Amino acid sequence: AALFRAAWPLLRTRRPAARLRCLAWRGRLVAAMIYDRQPICDVLRSADADTRLGLMDLRGLPAPFVFVLRREPGTVSPEPQPL
Repeated sequence: AALFRAAWPLLRTRRPAARLRCLAWRGRLVAAMIYDRQPICDVLRSADADTRLGLMDLRGLPAPFVFVLRREPGTVSPEPQPL
């Protein structure tokens, strides 16, 4: 954690690099991260309260890259804010 805090000023940006959108993908509503400067769309679905399944759709790849995001044990996410 200390290493991450030390590196944070080098990793952040003042300009947006991606947008998070809801969209229909294969007939289901999903969250999608659409990158501004790269031909990538990450599609995310909840598996359970602490796990998200993702597919990275990169132009030129024959199939999507599959990944899993897991919440770090002991962390709590903030309550979602209404739109």
